[in-house]
Amino acid sequence: MNIEITDLHFTYPGGLEALRGISLSIEPGEQVAIVGQNGAGKTTLVKHLNGLLRPTHGQVLIGDWDTTKYSVAKLASRVGYVFQNPDEQLFSKNVGTEVAFGPKNLGFSSEQLQAFVKEAKTAVPLDPAVKPIVAALAQVHERNAKWKLLINETVEIAE
Repeated sequence: MNIEITDLHFTYPGGLEALRGISLSIEPGEQVAIVGQNGAGKTTLVKHLNGLLRPTHGQVLIGDWDTTKYSVAKLASRVGYVFQNPDEQLFSKNVGTEVAFGPKNLGFSSEQLQAFVKEAKTAVPLDPAVKPIVAALAQVHERNAKWKLLINETVEIAE
């Protein structure tokens, strides 16, 4: 599913113009890092992808969905958001419960949740039952240390 941002403008209620004329096309399977200085508009831009913010002007399409026409809950079925600060992102004390959190809130059955956790365990070899989430993240960080890159926001597109 592609993402199309066309001439996106956003002004906060206090009058601060945070985005001006942003156009961007992201194809399915592409991995994109939005990087820049503090206050450059990275978070503001990314929050338009799941409807947390709505354009002052311009358009954001997730596939064929215009984000202004769908609720945040509905857009969550197409766009996941990973917060910049892990303390604001994590809800659970273990990996398995964390992996199941989103799908559970989207109404998936317990059998489907178990399948998601099993699939995640295969994709990222962590023990979802016993590893505390912070320790698991540290384990992943160590394993991927050679790929370190300071990224303020990450957008991943589901195919």
